[in-house]
Amino acid sequence: MLQMRYACSLALISLLVHVSAERPQQQPQAAPQAQTQAPQSQGQSPQSPSQPEQNGNAQPVPAYRSPLASAADNGVQGETNADQVVPDTRLPAGAQSLSLGAPSKEHLYWAPFLDFSSMAYSNYPVTTGGSSWTTFGTVSGGINLREISGQSDFTLTYLGGGALSSDGSNNWSQHEFGIAERFTVRRTTFALMDQVGYFPQSGFGFNGLGIGGLSTNGSLGLQSGFATQQSILTAAGQFVDNSSIIELDRYLTRRSSLTLLGDYSIARYLDNGVLDSNEATFRAGYNYQQSRKSTIALFYTFDAFRFGNGTQSINAHSAQFSYARRIAGRLALQLSAGPQVAISREPLTATTGGPITGNVTQLLWTATADLKYQLRRFSLDATYSHGVTAGSGVFAGSVSDLVSVSASRQLTPKLNATLLGGYSRNTGLSLLGTTPTAQSANQTYNYSFAGARLDRGWGRAIHVYFGYQLQYQDSNLPSCVTGACTGSFLNHQVYFGLGWHPRNNIIR
Repeated sequence: MLQMRYACSLALISLLVHVSAERPQQQPQAAPQAQTQAPQSQGQSPQSPSQPEQNGNAQPVPAYRSPLASAADNGVQGETNADQVVPDTRLPAGAQSLSLGAPSKEHLYWAPFLDFSSMAYSNYPVTTGGSSWTTFGTVSGGINLREISGQSDFTLTYLGGGALSSDGSNNWSQHEFGIAERFTVRRTTFALMDQVGYFPQSGFGFNGLGIGGLSTNGSLGLQSGFATQQSILTAAGQFVDNSSIIELDRYLTRRSSLTLLGDYSIARYLDNGVLDSNEATFRAGYNYQQSRKSTIALFYTFDAFRFGNGTQSINAHSAQFSYARRIAGRLALQLSAGPQVAISREPLTATTGGPITGNVTQLLWTATADLKYQLRRFSLDATYSHGVTAGSGVFAGSVSDLVSVSASRQLTPKLNATLLGGYSRNTGLSLLGTTPTAQSANQTYNYSFAGARLDRGWGRAIHVYFGYQLQYQDSNLPSCVTGACTGSFLNHQVYFGLGWHPRNNIIR
């Protein structure tokens, strides 16, 4: 409850800051005109974001134009007009992933949405064996709101809903909420962010509301390491995670900047008795814009993991070099990699050679990759991460590989097809790098999901959809995290629904 009150307090502070930032903006009409001329004189005209570089002397977008994540377009995808956005200026060392760009004009918009679906699950809740099916009816909805002004960028996003099973015994609800405020004073940008989720199982690849397994509603688009990564299927039970972030970006020159940020994340399993975790993260980084489209960064990250039983702890130190490439409305790519040192104290996972006591130091590596690509009728979103994580409630720390991919193609003006998939591999951190006998007993979980979906639009706001998704998990040793001890678990989901997703409503 303390952590939830902390999250609510941070959200309230962000709202108050947003309101106070609005007041000084009520200036005579001539002031905004002077402000919009500044980017043009610096080589960053919003009306021509794809203008070629001249003599290689590219100038970065001023700090006050730095955008947050744009709200997802929840309807059937249409053509994207790159001239309507300016290049994304999120810093590679920051907490959020790069986006395809920000609107070229200051505005305030909101986009509500509502979905109704019916679905059938095999082996639900997460159990072992058998071929039973459970049917559900779901209702979900939410809102994406964003306001961009001269020195402020405010985002609020929410997704919530519930499912009612046919036998009334497996009802559950899901909620995701994100709020962020970024504002700039001279050369300094300050940001507050908070993201919270409430799920009936691991959120990785979860499609419980029947709206698509990689929905971004309710998400701020945080980079790997700044949001809890629960990627092992456990027995059904409500799960809460929360990430609260403070970020400070200081622009040293027109090309270089420093980033300092702190993050505190929690993961709480309310019903199934697995391992709760807390994670505190600190990062310091240097960013340098090589050209209009390319940026490099070097940053150090410290992660402190603590667990529910109070005796296990992990401190991880990593240094990464990052390269970012972006084209407004078309491409956002970031690649990062480097060494990682993990120091574990009293690891929880047992080995055949007996428990390990004291400190264990391991030299590992960490890497992330994030790609967003958009053509007129095709879009691709792919992510990869490798490194130390909290262990998804099963391990007291693990080395995790996570991959997720979503590809969408507009087949006709009204028909859209989406393919998605993901894979995770988790190995207990405390077993790595120990004796050969212990290495042969490593517990490893492999989890994958895949799905397909068709959307058919009716009018400007209504669409119907049909989809299928599967989840599969296996382990090299019998495990009891899915309700009974077994080596594998397989689940199928078939769903169809009706959605109301109006286009963005511009208030001003």
